[in-house]
Amino acid sequence: MLGKWSKTFLVTLALIAMIFWAINYKDKNERIQSRGYELFSLVDELKEINNDINNDILKSALYRFYSYDYVEQHISKMKKQIELLMDSDIYKTEDYPHTKELLKEFSDYETDIYEKIDIFNRKNGKVKNSLNFVISSLKNIHMTQKENQELLHVMGRLLSIRNSIGLSSIQSEEINIDFLRLHKTDTKKEQVYINLFITHIELLSKHLPIYINSANELLNVEKTEKLFIKLKETVEIENNAILNKLDLEYYVILVFAFLTVLVVIYYIFLTEKEKQRIIALQRDYKKSVTTDFLTGLKNRNAYMESLSYYKSPTVVLFDVTDFSSINNLYGIEVGDYILKSISNILKINVEKIDNAEIFKVGADTFVILMEKRSVEEINLISSEILTLLENEKYHYAELEQPISVQMQAGISSVKPYIINAGIALKSLSNDYHKKIAIYDSSLDNSKEIKENIAMIHKVKHSLINDNITMLFQPMIDLNSKKVIKHEALVRLKDNDEYISPFYFLELSKKAKLYTQITYEVINKSLQAVHDYGVDISINLSIEDILHKQTHDFIIETLEKNRSITSRLTFELLESEEILDFESLKLFIHKIKGYGCKIAIDDFGSGYSNYNYLLELEVDILKIDGSLIKNIDKSESNQLVVKSIVEFAKLANIKTVAEFVSSKEIEEVVSKLGIDFGQGFYYSMPKPL
Repeated sequence: MLGKWSKTFLVTLALIAMIFWAINYKDKNERIQSRGYELFSLVDELKEINNDINNDILKSALYRFYSYDYVEQHISKMKKQIELLMDSDIYKTEDYPHTKELLKEFSDYETDIYEKIDIFNRKNGKVKNSLNFVISSLKNIHMTQKENQELLHVMGRLLSIRNSIGLSSIQSEEINIDFLRLHKTDTKKEQVYINLFITHIELLSKHLPIYINSANELLNVEKTEKLFIKLKETVEIENNAILNKLDLEYYVILVFAFLTVLVVIYYIFLTEKEKQRIIALQRDYKKSVTTDFLTGLKNRNAYMESLSYYKSPTVVLFDVTDFSSINNLYGIEVGDYILKSISNILKINVEKIDNAEIFKVGADTFVILMEKRSVEEINLISSEILTLLENEKYHYAELEQPISVQMQAGISSVKPYIINAGIALKSLSNDYHKKIAIYDSSLDNSKEIKENIAMIHKVKHSLINDNITMLFQPMIDLNSKKVIKHEALVRLKDNDEYISPFYFLELSKKAKLYTQITYEVINKSLQAVHDYGVDISINLSIEDILHKQTHDFIIETLEKNRSITSRLTFELLESEEILDFESLKLFIHKIKGYGCKIAIDDFGSGYSNYNYLLELEVDILKIDGSLIKNIDKSESNQLVVKSIVEFAKLANIKTVAEFVSSKEIEEVVSKLGIDFGQGFYYSMPKPL
């Protein structure tokens, strides 16, 4: 726990942090407000420049000799002001998204206005020139009174159109000047003036309305006013949102700092009793992780901790033999009662041993850890404790009869102690009469484990890289000496070596790879039928047939290859125990529907149940090699094989002699009436 001064320091630190953040908040607040004022000022200046441009356009349109340079100057000023806005702080932060959008909209709007001003300027020059000419040329044209009245009407209409600038939009109209075309003059000079006058009047009547409308569009203050109002409102809203967010952060930090101070102050004034309570909780927690919940004994964690205090430790590992059967037979509550009773006996007796401790390190395993003693002394201690445990009558309240318990012990003084004691204990697994085993290196199966792991790795690698290979051994018709089919034999190809299934098949079952191997055997055997046009015999285990996925795979594969299924034979091991006879019969019925044959392999090695051969509708009996390999020298083997052949002939079942390795054996099996032969005498297993 923290000391008083440490807590005081934390309080002081929290207060300093709060003060620092308050100063920082004030600085941020002022900067954000200043940024808002700056934006307002820039927008107001922008508005003022826009008004100046409108005034310049109006003056340019109304005054005959007003310079357009003023408009250009204010446009240049407007562009610089927009650039200032674009370069302002709002573009360095993500806090003004809507203001940025409006500034972009305003910039695009002003760009459009600049283009319209340029168009207006070009029209302005033409209109002013024509208007100035018309006004100045009046003194050079002499009209009748009636013509003067009509001329005044024309001039009045032109001035009316011109004076509508900034007021309303007008439509183009044709002004009647036919009276000028009919006017007769005596001088050539006056006629030139009249012709020019007519030309300029026509230009004015055509361009003046367009010019006025263009000016009115530029002087549309309502739209720009709305843009400026919306821009200022948006700046104000987003600036206030930033300030509100800053205020919220300030109050959150303020509350957090305040709570921190309160919490630390609370801990400063914790009573001694509260401190002791926390210490007790820590002690209880440590006990919970080092104590077995059921028995109260120290657990594996405590064992690892204690081990370091022993100079030359010896471990005795006690195990309840087949404890799962007690749980299954009597229930878990009874099993727990047994374990607690054993732990009490161990605890009482271990307390009598110098420098020794008892631990529960597994579900039903206990360890005595002690300093190294002589083999005789350790054997004596272990034997006495085992006798006590096994002689104890475990009376459970709800059971009439006491429960008997069998136990064994493994001893090790070699690291890793528990693992090696477990290896010693495992060596007793097939001998319940022997109670104690001491570890020595001869019991260590780590080399075997490494070899098994290496083989499993090879199998996995072979499945991935298509190195599961098939070799084929022919079956010979003993009469014609011709090959009638080949037995498919699986091998694992490792470089140039073929590894027998003896070394990997059982391991594959444990590693859950066996099913994949079966699939490979079936697929590659069928491919051999397709490629070479030969009959193939495939080995299947009862496990394959009863495994639903493998069963379904075989049926699906046969369905896809109906054209060759009559060339397939499936061999079943006679030595395997059949637990689900009906499922086997159903499977055989299915594959016979595809024209496949059924053979019983290694017949004579098991119980040789003739009755089930008839029920399974077997086509071929392969007589076990143990009866064939010495048949030329053993009359008893000949008698057994003769009885099998006679039965097979009566049941119309073909027979195969396996392990035919010499001409002498071939002659004997031929004489006994066996149909086919297979063995090294004819061919080693090899690729087709």
